[in-house]
Amino acid sequence: MIFGRKSSPLSHIAEVTLDIGVLNRMKETKRAQATDSEASLVAIAIFDLQAMKRHFRDNDQILRGFVDSYMLHVPTMINDIKTALDTSNSKDLQRSALKLRGITAKFFAQKVQSRLQTLESLGKTNQIENAAESFDLFKEDLEELHSELEKTFLKGV
Repeated sequence: MIFGRKSSPLSHIAEVTLDIGVLNRMKETKRAQATDSEASLVAIAIFDLQAMKRHFRDNDQILRGFVDSYMLHVPTMINDIKTALDTSNSKDLQRSALKLRGITAKFFAQKVQSRLQTLESLGKTNQIENAAESFDLFKEDLEELHSELEKTFLKGV
């Protein structure tokens, strides 16, 4: 009896078969993640090149174009965040951090994403006075991301 109901012997087989299928899919996912992470141990901590390639469907030309465009426009976006902090404009901080977070999401850069989400939340909750330290940490992580992007895309994908 399962959960107070009578069950047939076949229902146990179906449950076991389902559980084995779920476990096999989990193993396949873990194996794929391990392969991806082994491909670039240094860069994976900053951004996930393999995930980027998958996102851009292994089209290196489009990927390089995206990185070039990003590097060209990101200084303006950083300046927008800095201006929002300098003028204590929480709405602009939230909007600017969200905009940059959306673009950097394509790099699968978890640290930078987390820092931007913090800045966005501080803007949303009008706690802009607490954002200066978060902005400094974000800039450090962003510089690290940019350094890795330059190394990766100057040497070739």
